[in-house]
Amino acid sequence: VGASDKDLTKEIVNFPIQTTAGNATLAVQHALFRALSPLQARSPHVIPFLNVYDAVYFDVHPDAATTLDAVLETAFEHVTERGYWAHLQEHYGYSVPLKWKVTKYS
Repeated sequence: VGASDKDLTKEIVNFPIQTTAGNATLAVQHALFRALSPLQARSPHVIPFLNVYDAVYFDVHPDAATTLDAVLETAFEHVTERGYWAHLQEHYGYSVPLKWKVTKYS
């Protein structure tokens, strides 16, 4: 079944936004993996198991929750101050805050 012109227009307009969100998430994910790698060797209590475009999911042992929070903070700091997001802001000449949230499931 073919998409309507209205649906195609929404997809075209949304594409740059979703692509940027996906790229920012991927940059954060790489920073997270770099920070978690030495920790995983000692105690694998934080296991990333899924990346869905603009979200990253982890299986976290309760004892490691504060560790993940600290690593997330470091990863976002890197991406926003020195990495992908910082480069975008510098390229376009203006600042846009990168917001994120952690949702915890039991």
